[in-house]
Amino acid sequence: MRGGVASIAPDENDSVTGVVWNISTVDEAALDRYEGVGSGNYRKFTTDVVQNGARMPALIYVLSIAEVAVRDLVTWS
Repeated sequence: MRGGVASIAPDENDSVTGVVWNISTVDEAALDRYEGVGSGNYRKFTTDVVQNGARMPALIYVLSIAEVAVRDLVTWS
């Protein structure tokens, strides 16, 4: 794999900051194609997120490639 891509990894001592969008099923299908879900680039999951103190389900995409090593993970400030 060449270049950089974004993903998340489970860590019960950390969190991910992001935004929550309300998308249509048509937009979700387009996003699946863009992220390469059908070709195995990313896997799609639903997880709970907290927004304004309320817990809600959210769609996430997680990188499928097993070769991503811990050394490739960076901390963004």
